[in-house]
Amino acid sequence: MDKEIKVFKEQAEDILEQASMAVISSQEEYEKVALIGKQCHNTKKRINEYMAPKVADAHKVHKHMVQIKKDALQNWELAAKLCATKLGEWDAKKEAKRKAEEEALRVNVPEELRGQVRVFAPPKAKGLSSKETWYAEATDINKFVKWAIEKNLPEYLLPNFKLLNDHARTEKGDSGIPGIEFKCEKTTFFSGSNK
Repeated sequence: MDKEIKVFKEQAEDILEQASMAVISSQEEYEKVALIGKQCHNTKKRINEYMAPKVADAHKVHKHMVQIKKDALQNWELAAKLCATKLGEWDAKKEAKRKAEEEALRVNVPEELRGQVRVFAPPKAKGLSSKETWYAEATDINKFVKWAIEKNLPEYLLPNFKLLNDHARTEKGDSGIPGIEFKCEKTTFFSGSNK
């Protein structure tokens, strides 16, 4: 471990004990706790400044290695995707043919037995599998909202909290939006130097 970081860690144990033992029952104790907090703030700043070049260098190496990996994989991934697409197209053709054959056979079977007619798909090549991935896509948001309201499904209509929070920061008061209340949470933190 880096000597400087080791010193910071050792000092942190002492300052953590001081902070956890601190009790404020007078202005003098309040000032002492404020000094501890400012010392923490300033030391965190020093650690960040000390580590910034090391983190930046590590980040550069990481980005470089990720790019090397990406370059090495690029054509392999493209070839695999092309093969998967072609295999999927072939499977779709085979499935369409299988269904047509099955339907043709049903015509020549008595009506009570037609549901039992099956033509099995040819086996897939070893090592291949497929999956269906279902997803939703909004094609008409107004129809969707109307449907959700009619069906009483409010969980489908989640608010855009980023937009609402931006509005709350601007308005700083009554939202004027039914069902939405703007709140303010105040946090105390340390800033500046220990002067």
